[in-house]
Amino acid sequence: ASARMTTEMINQALINRDIPYILFDRNYDQEGARVQTDDYRGGQLAAKHLVELGHQRCLYLGVTNITENFKQRLAGFTSVLQAHGRHFDEASDVLRADLSRRGGYQAAQAVVDSGATAVFAANDDMAIGLLRGLRELRIRVPEDISVVGYDDIALDEYVYPQLTTIHQPIFDLGIGATKILLDRIHNQHRDETVEKFPVRLIRRESTGPCHMV
Repeated sequence: ASARMTTEMINQALINRDIPYILFDRNYDQEGARVQTDDYRGGQLAAKHLVELGHQRCLYLGVTNITENFKQRLAGFTSVLQAHGRHFDEASDVLRADLSRRGGYQAAQAVVDSGATAVFAANDDMAIGLLRGLRELRIRVPEDISVVGYDDIALDEYVYPQLTTIHQPIFDLGIGATKILLDRIHNQHRDETVEKFPVRLIRRESTGPCHMV
């Protein structure tokens, strides 16, 4: 499940030793059987939701060390905004921070200064940190700024306000990975099976209509 392993590293560690393996989630650039969610679609769903709520200025709160899955989320997000006539420029509308609650928390002031009315965070931890930062700055969510996360972790229902997010079917990913791996073990299949699992929007309390004229 590493985003840092290259195909060459995998070949040296596994293929050349005839060890069956499967790539999980982040390994877009490597060769081999894999299971992954549709990150591009996830970005599209987040943008579509914010557009439907009337938001004109949206930010993407991304990570400093971007991997392919985060690139896909940003690409999907950007595509929908541009298709609906929303201005989006990566130079000004993408903020980068550490992939953590602290990273989201520390980005709160920059989010407020941007003038955006909606933020799509790269994952739920960043979004949860951002919620706290905005609250300390006396910014109301979602009345002043809407926030969307990504992952649908258990904590989302216990923060205030409850976090709107993109749900990843983690349990189904695990089942799918196991089935493919067992098939490769027992049948010695070496094809590059790619199984994508759908994502969906979970609307909670952290997003609402844009009130800015």
